[in-house]
Amino acid sequence: MMHRLSPAAYLNTLPLSVQSIHTLPADASHRTFHRLLTEEGSLILMDAPPPLEDIRPYCRVAHALEACGLSAPKIFHHDDAQGYVVMEDFGDNTFTRVLASTPDAEPTLYQSALSVLIHLTQQEAPRGLPPYDIALLMREVNLYPDWAVPFSLEQRTLWEQIWGDLLDQVVLSQPQKSLVLRDYHVDNMIWLPQRDGVKQCGLLDFQDAVIGHPAYDLVSLLWDARRNVPDKARWLMLYLNTAGVQAESFMPVYFVLGLQRTLKIIGIFHRLNRRDNKPQYLQHLPRLQTYVDVFLAQPACAPLAKALGPVLRRSWDNRISG
Repeated sequence: MMHRLSPAAYLNTLPLSVQSIHTLPADASHRTFHRLLTEEGSLILMDAPPPLEDIRPYCRVAHALEACGLSAPKIFHHDDAQGYVVMEDFGDNTFTRVLASTPDAEPTLYQSALSVLIHLTQQEAPRGLPPYDIALLMREVNLYPDWAVPFSLEQRTLWEQIWGDLLDQVVLSQPQKSLVLRDYHVDNMIWLPQRDGVKQCGLLDFQDAVIGHPAYDLVSLLWDARRNVPDKARWLMLYLNTAGVQAESFMPVYFVLGLQRTLKIIGIFHRLNRRDNKPQYLQHLPRLQTYVDVFLAQPACAPLAKALGPVLRRSWDNRISG
């Protein structure tokens, strides 16, 4: 087994003069981030220990985003085997923090975030990324019965049959040609007002990107698990009109993926609580339940609502206590 260097020891192998290291708040993954003050300025060290994390997808997507004219952190040094990346520091002005300090900035920030998604639909998707296929979509949505609400064998069989049909007939029947970042929300965006156009939206946390349908990232932005986004209908219409998308074919995919993503996140938040002792994510569950109710009311999701609606609308208090 290869000996893994400590962050300080790894930095000593690089042509950097590091004056100080400050550890940043952790996220839900196994990665940690450190801000480095160097003679060349401020940099970020990503510490992603193998085999729990793999930095190669992150580096691949970062280069692809930069190549298509978007703002992803420039990578200066990386070691795939050790699991370290030294990259550009975008600072601390996440969209979340800017919204908290300057609520009037909300239209500007959401316009910027939408412009990135529209820009991505106009680019050729990078090669080498996995498809958002039926296996991955099903694995994600099954996090709900795996962690949030236990199903009977009959319910689980019905669940997988209906979801298999919905994903195959509604989602995967449409072209799957876009880069999908998969975790596209205001916590993962940095406001860079000194830049121009789509580059004002700095992108973070995109290592799980795949090739799929662009509705997924739009759902991720507008149906944010951690905050209520006002004017969803306004932003949706702006996206449809600017991207030149036909609502008749787009909206069923939007609602099915909206339900799929919401149920996945509910499962993830329960897993974080039960397995990883991170109960803070449970505070977002009531918001997510309102999303489930909205999506179940859409015609595209009617098969699931009819067959398992009562199970999905089970008492929220019971789910949290379970």
